[in-house]
Amino acid sequence: MLTSVVWSALYIASCGVRLAQLPSDPSDLDGLNLVSVNTSASVERLTEQLAELIRKTPVVCDACEGEFKWQFIVGPGRSGTTTAMMMIDEIPGYYVTGENKGLVNDLQEIFENTQSRLPSLTGALRRDGAISEQHLLCAMQDLVRLSLGSFDEEHTTTIGFKEIRFETTESMVFMQKLFPCAKYIVVTRRNPQLAVGSGWITEENIFQMINVSETLEAWQGQNADIAFPLQLEDFSLKRFNDMLTWLGVTGCEYTHIAHSNKHGNYSDGRSQVRMNGTCVFS
Repeated sequence: MLTSVVWSALYIASCGVRLAQLPSDPSDLDGLNLVSVNTSASVERLTEQLAELIRKTPVVCDACEGEFKWQFIVGPGRSGTTTAMMMIDEIPGYYVTGENKGLVNDLQEIFENTQSRLPSLTGALRRDGAISEQHLLCAMQDLVRLSLGSFDEEHTTTIGFKEIRFETTESMVFMQKLFPCAKYIVVTRRNPQLAVGSGWITEENIFQMINVSETLEAWQGQNADIAFPLQLEDFSLKRFNDMLTWLGVTGCEYTHIAHSNKHGNYSDGRSQVRMNGTCVFS
């Protein structure tokens, strides 16, 4: 549960009052330091910076009509999400970063806390009252963009990150609310038991990985129009080029894969990613 300080920060922002002396230019916010460390202090600091963005965000906004399209890679970890990130990041105009360490999970907590308080407020959706849902979501989307760090905005069309901390259907539903026009690559293992001994995966926690995999696969199956399934065992030029086609990218193809997949394991090969042709986007 968020503290009263957090709620006060959001309410004050909705009334157009500056909460703290933060940078006049939102791009000056230390976005990389917004990443959650799962403490109440970090969430309160996150909310203060979110409040400042709310103050700067137009009251009328469209989460689908931003400057950039959104692309996300989700998976349970040790499933090939890093490889998928490297492959997608090679597409011209794409900027996809590593894990955001649960930033969106913290935003979900803030959002749900805000929504739970709205019924008790008079004129909750009035401009001089509490923050409207859409206004809050637009500011949250701006905050996520800032957390990605600096990039070549002039030549970038699509941005996003990969995350292994979305473990529930509720998390993915919130992602859809926050990024209503985003696309997703859902990366899992067909045989997750083979992950035992890889990184932090052990016999004791493998069942959590299996449960998360099943949750994400079920969500993907229900959202096939916006989510592409990619299993580690299927990593191949053909499968990654199928992914390109699904993304609406034609005229080019992958010729090398970032990681070589052997018996469920992979080795680093970032510099090996190669594409031929001239990509055309639909």
